[in-house]
Amino acid sequence: MHRMRHLRFAILLLSFVVWATANTAVAQGKCEPGAVTKKYPALAGKTIIVAQAGEGAPFSFRDPKNFETLLGFDADIVRAAVACIGVKMDFKIGAWSGLLPATIAGQADVMWNNLYYTPARAKQVDFVTHLIAATTGMVRKGNPRNIHSLDDICGARAAAGLGTVEEASFRQVSEKCVAAGKPPVTPAHSAISSPPLPTSSNAATPS
Repeated sequence: MHRMRHLRFAILLLSFVVWATANTAVAQGKCEPGAVTKKYPALAGKTIIVAQAGEGAPFSFRDPKNFETLLGFDADIVRAAVACIGVKMDFKIGAWSGLLPATIAGQADVMWNNLYYTPARAKQVDFVTHLIAATTGMVRKGNPRNIHSLDDICGARAAAGLGTVEEASFRQVSEKCVAAGKPPVTPAHSAISSPPLPTSSNAATPS
């Protein structure tokens, strides 16, 4: 399948972090970790719990030398942002499919991980979109089933991450296939999730 759909690729933040970092930081344009009480009084003395899966290199992945340490673009950016604010942070590492529910439930303050924006998700949480990305698909070498778009996958096995927009898309296509008298799409969930782990001790403190 070679159909590409442009979607917003987002990091998800709770509203108090959005207002504390985006509005004030942009207006003043500099890091002042020593002024946290004045600039971000609601965050002073707090430890921000950041949910990441650590399974999406180069954005966030585990250090092979220390499995509970996260490396990558998203991990580095959130450390820098929190240090700029002037508060402490800690990562909560777990399965990707559980990060959004954990943030909604208040078990984490921030989901700073790859997450496509959808109107349904935006009814429950606040998004900060910082990147435009795209989704494409892969088929077996030689494309033996002659799949060139989503219209060609009736009766095929399709792999997608659990809880992703791609999984939802396959379900919708499968329903259309059945309605047209064609065989459904058989899901084959990809193994992008790992068992949730306790909150990591990999904390960042303001410099």
